[in-house]
Amino acid sequence: MIRFTIDDIATPGANIDDADVWAVIKLCEPQDLSVKFRYMQYGQYLRTPYWRAVARAHKLRAGMRCQLCGSTERLESHHVVYTHRGNEHLHPADLTCLCHEHHEKYERERMGKKPATHQPKKKHGKSKSVTQWKSWEQMDRRGGGWGRGRWLKGVMS
Repeated sequence: MIRFTIDDIATPGANIDDADVWAVIKLCEPQDLSVKFRYMQYGQYLRTPYWRAVARAHKLRAGMRCQLCGSTERLESHHVVYTHRGNEHLHPADLTCLCHEHHEKYERERMGKKPATHQPKKKHGKSKSVTQWKSWEQMDRRGGGWGRGRWLKGVMS
């Protein structure tokens, strides 16, 4: 018997076991999940039971090791691209498993090595600080992100 719904697994901070999340995912159409998460702020999305279950499964698929250095400490699932947000379970290539150090290094590189003071280019006389963007995805769309292959080369150097 399924005890939860798609709304439950999309609720930030909800305490739902991975097995229950996967049971709901199996009953959902991919577009239902995509629509549910499309307009959710990225920080909220990362707090959903859906993301937690997908991230844990991805780390297990990666052998519980950083894909760059092989570390087993402080692992994080990182979005390489955000195209399939809400359907990462169907697109495992959209994610990579990184240790905290490499994830932070990637984010610093992506933000021009100065994440606290980086200011995106002004548009129509206005400028937003990094904390004012709704999500990293917005930064990527506005030119702040890197392509799939370039960031790995940058992180490894």
